[in-house]
Amino acid sequence: MDIEMPEMDGLTATRKIREFQRESTLSGSFPIIAITANARGEQVQQAKEAGMDDVVTKPFKIPELMAKIDAFMGRIGDGGD
Repeated sequence: MDIEMPEMDGLTATRKIREFQRESTLSGSFPIIAITANARGEQVQQAKEAGMDDVVTKPFKIPELMAKIDAFMGRIGDGGD
């Protein structure tokens, strides 16, 4: 999820998704990974407080993002998360 998007930023979108999950409007649990150029500690903390599970900073390489996705998929497949 890109943190800076038009219409609705990624933090707001993530909060809404997590709200829908809490209300059972949206079923299932899934990771959300923040994509941002702002990697200061406070931005990373804001992303996690909004409900994002991890953060990848721009510019990033596809293998870096894939490694994070693979790690989450492994946890989901093992019954975690």
